[in-house]
Amino acid sequence: MKFFMFIAGLLALLLSACSSPAAATKDPAQAQASAAASTAAAVALTQSAVPTETPTLLPTQTPLPSPTATSETSEDNCRHALDTGQAGATHPVIIRNETSGTISVSLTLYKKNAFGQCGYIVVSNMRGNSSDTADLPAGYYSGYAWAKGKSNAFVASGSFVVQPALSKKMEVCVRSGKIVYQSQC
Repeated sequence: MKFFMFIAGLLALLLSACSSPAAATKDPAQAQASAAASTAAAVALTQSAVPTETPTLLPTQTPLPSPTATSETSEDNCRHALDTGQAGATHPVIIRNETSGTISVSLTLYKKNAFGQCGYIVVSNMRGNSSDTADLPAGYYSGYAWAKGKSNAFVASGSFVVQPALSKKMEVCVRSGKIVYQSQC
């Protein structure tokens, strides 16, 4: 029986020598560093996914075609920058922002003038209570102004006519809710 126990013990010893080595234990400092790096990466990804405040333009008023209008090619419409050099004599006009916010203004010569020109002029980022000048050819205009601020967002519009031989100074006055064309704001 002793011999049988000896053989069983020897066999157990040989079999245990052939098995795979025991799993190594992890260093706790390394595990902590790995967890911290994983958390930092997750925070960075979360921060990059947060939406930024991007200002959006307010919708614009699009004039509807008149019932008698014929189909126009892209060259016949007035949806392009106004070529003031080809539109005839110009009249200097002061554009006044009478609001407290920053605004943008679009002045559109919406009907072809005597020189066959039409189009728009845009003045952007006019600070509150400031003014700018523009040289407008004679014709029929529609004005559109908008402010994008959180507390003072508004849209204003109005129509006016610039006379060909107007000698007095005229001003486009942008107020919250309307645009007025007059000799002084």
